[in-house]
Amino acid sequence: MRLCLFSALATLAFWATVPAMAGEVACLTSINGEKRPLVYDPDEPNVRANISWRERNFGGPKGIECPGFVTLNAILKDMDPQITYAEQAPFCLQFDDLRQTYTGVAVGARNAAVICRKPSKTLCQRVNATRDTVLAVAGFAGSVATGSNAAATAAGISAVAEASGVTVLSGTAGALGTAATSLGSGAAAALAAPAALAATAVTVVVAGGALYACAE
Repeated sequence: MRLCLFSALATLAFWATVPAMAGEVACLTSINGEKRPLVYDPDEPNVRANISWRERNFGGPKGIECPGFVTLNAILKDMDPQITYAEQAPFCLQFDDLRQTYTGVAVGARNAAVICRKPSKTLCQRVNATRDTVLAVAGFAGSVATGSNAAATAAGISAVAEASGVTVLSGTAGALGTAATSLGSGAAAALAAPAALAATAVTVVVAGGALYACAE
């Protein structure tokens, strides 16, 4: 009885530290094995459109209360507080079934819970880059997406321009590293970062004024 009372009091004390405005919902998620409290508005249009019926009624995977989209938004906001909902469109959540925890974000198709349909070891990180570097990479990605960069295409580099304004650039670390040398030292350093991890396939996302490199 005392144990139950202590547990109830501890839970109440925990949620008391999570600020929530009227209409908002407090929930717990798990990121890299650590429980994290989040707060979200279920009636916000972007949130409502990205929460499945199952999540709305039963929460996320076992032991996780927050909908996947809410966790995705939290992880991406940690990387860049300025990222918009539209700019989050290419990303999906990586989930570890054995540990029952989210491990980060990748680029790819999502299931109804915003988890990557094809799980892999690939994870995305924001690249420290100046505005000029972002513009240089964006211009390069745009030329690849429109098919006007024959050399990049021949090197196996591809790009897709999303309706949200985000461009997703893909290729081998070697090909992207070589292409980046023509964009200036800043871009070369930004695109070479995944290569330093000995990654084979690399995806670079240009979203707003930020760059994200995705590799193993």
